Amino acid sequence: MPLITHFGSVAAASVFAIFMIALDHLNIIEGGIFVPISLIVSQVIIHTIKIIINRPRPNLVLQDIHVFDNLLEYYSFPSGHTAAAFAIAVSITFLIQTVFIGQVILFIAILVGISRMYIGVHYPTDVLIGAVISFITVIYLSRYLEIIINLI
Repeated sequence: MPLITHFGSVAAASVFAIFMIALDHLNIIEGGIFVPISLIVSQVIIHTIKIIINRPRPNLVLQDIHVFDNLLEYYSFPSGHTAAAFAIAVSITFLIQTVFIGQVILFIAILVGISRMYIGVHYPTDVLIGAVISFITVIYLSRYLEIIINLI
């Protein structure tokens, strides 16, 4: 479980998007623009909320939480790793036509969220709201996909 949590990092998400482009499951223009924009916008929203809410991590509040990851001292709500995983997963799922691949990618994003709770750095609500914010962000941005691509 501690390994899967790193799939929500920006670096891992970027490598995954490049891998999907290399496999020709994503159009290089759409995937190369829409996926990073979805990730960036969702992360800006997530980190803005973290600053406003200031919710401490479980390991800083609860005494019996054993953290598997480095002790993180910045804020918990919402989960940035989960949001990153869902931003990548939902945007790629939106762009590809293969339902099975989309389901696998979304399942990996769900595992990232579960792993963030398992390693003791997030509450369930952190993970849920991180996923929801990214889902809404990607759906909103998808309405403007053609405009975004034409601008670049």
